[in-house]
Amino acid sequence: MKRCLLVLIMIFSLFGIEAFSKEWNGIIPCVSTRFDAEKILGKDDFPINVGIYHYNEFRVHVIYERKDKTDPDKDIVKNITVYPDKSISLTKYIKKIPNFHKNFRKTEIDIKISHVYGEAVYRNWNEGFEIWVQKDDEDKEIISSFGYFDPAYDCSE
Repeated sequence: MKRCLLVLIMIFSLFGIEAFSKEWNGIIPCVSTRFDAEKILGKDDFPINVGIYHYNEFRVHVIYERKDKTDPDKDIVKNITVYPDKSISLTKYIKKIPNFHKNFRKTEIDIKISHVYGEAVYRNWNEGFEIWVQKDDEDKEIISSFGYFDPAYDCSE
């Protein structure tokens, strides 16, 4: 079991935050169930509407939408947020994304709302992918999280 978990962590470390799509490591918002997600991420001992998974290099939060009150395994993945533990500069990261400035729309978050200096979100509504950033002491945008969601953002169907 430990060996399997170690292999998963290594795979996530290499590929986990490199993905560019609404899918993250085989988990697809509004398609995958909690059962599907937990096959990849491990069992969540407290099946509420948020699954929190910790790994060496990042944490993953999965928001679930309840479909069947009697069977949490049938909950649908609504969205996924990946929080890297290491600082990643947006400038370095976007070199991996073709047409970043064309496909992503930037929305700055007012400090009165977020209380975080220089917080902004870059969203690609067509792909269902977003990058949250905040500014560091040198005024560079540092990635605080990656989000994966269904572009229609409606899992009710």
